[in-house]
Amino acid sequence: MSYPFDDLTNLFGQMKKVAVFTNEGSGALNAHSFVKPPEAKFFFFLLQGAGGGGGGGFTGATAVRRPGGGGGGGGAVLKVFLPAFLVPERMTVQGGIAGVGGAAGSPGAAGTAGGSATILSLEQSVFLTANGGGGGGAAGAAAAGSAGAAGSVSAFSRSHERGGFASGLTGGAGGAGAAASTTTAGAAGAAVVNYAGHGGGGGGGATTGNANANGGNGASQIATLLPTPSAVATSDGSNGATVFVPHLFASSGAGGSGNAAGTGGNGGKGGIGCGGGGGAGGITGGNGGNGGPGLVLIAWG
Repeated sequence: MSYPFDDLTNLFGQMKKVAVFTNEGSGALNAHSFVKPPEAKFFFFLLQGAGGGGGGGFTGATAVRRPGGGGGGGGAVLKVFLPAFLVPERMTVQGGIAGVGGAAGSPGAAGTAGGSATILSLEQSVFLTANGGGGGGAAGAAAAGSAGAAGSVSAFSRSHERGGFASGLTGGAGGAGAAASTTTAGAAGAAVVNYAGHGGGGGGGATTGNANANGGNGASQIATLLPTPSAVATSDGSNGATVFVPHLFASSGAGGSGNAAGTGGNGGKGGIGCGGGGGAGGITGGNGGNGGPGLVLIAWG
């Protein structure tokens, strides 16, 4: 999916045109062609890797320890400002596929990693890329799902550094699932000092004494703009969200909460670039939430 915007003169100062590309709403990798406008003097690129899916929670009978799955990691972000002569004439833009949440089971399944946001040159060599977050670990009979790894920043060709500026930031790690040996909740997803790329919350669990542990909260950098997605007792974790105001802001999914007497909560879905929440343990475990898709923004003036 792509979103062209025209005449957003206040978005990046002198930037006159902006185009945004994502894989939102699609399970297949979409590749978009972008031709360098002849009038462009300089470019700003923002690449946000996709979030990892949360791990699935453990399914087990009453009086059995039922841990939660780990939250998915957030994708890395890369911001690059370049003069037009350092930008390829033709590019292929890929937003990055969202990580898929793992299914519940005995044990649960791990979530899949988020895809990288990438720009390829005409020769199909990598021009710029930001990696996606890792998938949350699966819940086993004796161990909670591990936290999804944070997405890492990939360096771009050093030849571009002669006349441009670049900065990158790793994503936030997902929260570990609840071990279910006590009622300690799953860990919250890690927030990063960025508008997106936060880790998903870990899934809750159920103890051998049939007590419930809640999931971990998701993460949001600016809670007044996007409230922090929260875990709800014996229920699904709250979904993350995405807004443009005009910058990109997104939040990660919260972990599902444990349910010793029924179905554990599903992990919440992540907003763009953010991890999904881990699924919770229960008589029937909860599934991990999907991560958010990646994004590429290109602005020029």
